[in-house]
Amino acid sequence: MGNKESISVPLSNIVTMTDGNSRKNKEPITVVWYEEWNGNDLSHDDKIFRTQTLRQINDYVLFLHDKHDFLQYIYLKQDEQIFIILVPNCHSDELLSNIHILKQIYSIFLYSTVDRNEYTRLLIEKYSKIVGCFINQQELTDILQKQVKLFMRQSTMFNLYDDNKKQMTARDLTKESGSFLFFQLFRHIILITKKTNESKRIMVAKCRVYYHDNKKQLESISLFERTYQSSEAIYWYTRDTFVHRIINKALRTEDIDALFTFQFFITDLSLSLMKHFRRLKKIETSPKLILYRGLNLPEDEIELLRQNVGKLVSTNGYLSTSRSRDVAVRFANKVLMEIEMDMKLETVICADIADTSVFNDEDEVLFDIGAVFEMVNCVEEFEDINDNSNMNKILVFKMKATDKGSEIAKEYIEYQKKRISQSDITLMFGCLLVDMGQYKKSSQYFEKILYERPNDEKVACIYSSLARTCRLDGQYERSIYYYKQAYDMDTRIQPPRLISAARALNGLGIVYSEQHDYNSALENLTLSLKLYRKYRKEDEEYAGILNNLASIYCSLNELDKALDNLKKVKEIYDRILPSDHPNRAATFINIGNVYYEKKDYTTSLDYYMKGLKIKEKILPIEHQDKIRCLDNIGLVYYRMRNYQEAYAYFQKTLMMAEKILPRNHVLFNDLHDHIKLVKNDCLDVETNMASSTSQAIMS
Repeated sequence: MGNKESISVPLSNIVTMTDGNSRKNKEPITVVWYEEWNGNDLSHDDKIFRTQTLRQINDYVLFLHDKHDFLQYIYLKQDEQIFIILVPNCHSDELLSNIHILKQIYSIFLYSTVDRNEYTRLLIEKYSKIVGCFINQQELTDILQKQVKLFMRQSTMFNLYDDNKKQMTARDLTKESGSFLFFQLFRHIILITKKTNESKRIMVAKCRVYYHDNKKQLESISLFERTYQSSEAIYWYTRDTFVHRIINKALRTEDIDALFTFQFFITDLSLSLMKHFRRLKKIETSPKLILYRGLNLPEDEIELLRQNVGKLVSTNGYLSTSRSRDVAVRFANKVLMEIEMDMKLETVICADIADTSVFNDEDEVLFDIGAVFEMVNCVEEFEDINDNSNMNKILVFKMKATDKGSEIAKEYIEYQKKRISQSDITLMFGCLLVDMGQYKKSSQYFEKILYERPNDEKVACIYSSLARTCRLDGQYERSIYYYKQAYDMDTRIQPPRLISAARALNGLGIVYSEQHDYNSALENLTLSLKLYRKYRKEDEEYAGILNNLASIYCSLNELDKALDNLKKVKEIYDRILPSDHPNRAATFINIGNVYYEKKDYTTSLDYYMKGLKIKEKILPIEHQDKIRCLDNIGLVYYRMRNYQEAYAYFQKTLMMAEKILPRNHVLFNDLHDHIKLVKNDCLDVETNMASSTSQAIMS
């Protein structure tokens, strides 16, 4: 009945050139060499080139010979950036036509030991991602190295946030807004976490294991271990080493394990940038900086940015820019960022690192993690991108740095403190991962904290957070175990933490409910409500327990009891929540569900409409939470035999679902079934009417 979570308490043939099996790539780029096997053995020089030389350019290299394996790998790696080295043959055109448009394919290099011919020339003309055809190892090595470095300088991922919509709850968070908040909170955490020498030792040890047979990177790791000082963080980050590559990949993919492995270095880097920023404020004569970054973005990302003018934008990680437009244009492929940085801003950190960076001729200014920009507009301009006197059209996205990102993070933190009574930002970060639907990452994160803080006073809270994560991931037995651990710890301590114990019981009630063990659910929720009623006033958490009880009563077909509980929930929310709060919308819909079961369709429709009105006010135009509500309204009209309205709502729901839901979503079956019901019943009505008319004429 409704969305309980909204108001319940918390929360082959693939051969790698490394170890002979497919390990996880921790770097941003995957190089895939595809060559149909001809049965001939490789020469000694070829073996050295493929197993050693290429890995000095990019550590992660795959060798594939089977077309099926090759295509399967390419299609599955949607979050990777893939450089393909293709040995062309007569089937290459067909192969490239299948993969060229894929977003994960960044560049393609044709490698042929015979002279370039008409066929390869036609391939290069036809497929824009082909860099060229190379006929010897040195030629290929040189261009591959340049392209890898170019990618490192151009690669940027954006997160979007609509400041006009308050996206604070799990239902409200889009993938982009969740990632937006991810980096705001992550920066908070790294700056308040104490550094230790042990954390450096662990990072170095893990890097040695990962690069165990890459001589170049192992030498770099040893140098880092011997010589690294906190003051050198910027220098090490701007060098093309294991540090830069792993951190950037971890930030881009929000890899929790890698991020916290490198936590001590990321902290050093952010603190160094803050120090440089304070110095820049003192010496900079201009009140505003104009900075630039050249980008290589796929068309869909360009269009997404165009559609979000006026919204807030952040990047996944650090953002390198230049004071020089000419320098940025050299790295631009149709897209240029132009950023206005007001030196009066407090929370957007940037540093002039021209005297520290390896790239000391590029007037580099580096933004810290969590920097937020407002998208002002997008204009088309013309630039000589390749220094060939030919003017090329380029899109310039004009942005302004803003402190709004920090403000939004503070709002989110305050909201979550009220929602889950959790003031520990370290635990709150894990709850954000849960709200983003990242259950595996959140489990990994909470288990890490539990390992590091086994005697912490908040261990019970960690158990509760783990329990909620496991429940949402469908791991019910683990969830029950963790909730019971939390409950036992809260009741054994002196004095007992009975409100926390009540939350654990509420969580157990939800798990048992989802297992359809309604008696156990009722027992735990009733005890939770009893504890809460005794020690706390009627607040949002109290209403959440009442809502969960109402859900159980509805499942047991005790509809009057369910309705009584939901009306109490509504009374509480009327007193304490604003009129457009999402929990009020959920309550209206839940009450509508009960009246629907009681076959009071007129009253049910009234409550559904009230819920929809709030959702339309606070949610984006197209949002998953609206879909079920619109479908419910269609069902009510169907039961009222108003087939025209029912059909209109079902069609509206289907159109929205097709835009935002994956094609295999279970809701599509429901919607198609509902539309079929309406059509069949309309046909029956028409048939009966025709039959009645015929009988009347005959009589």
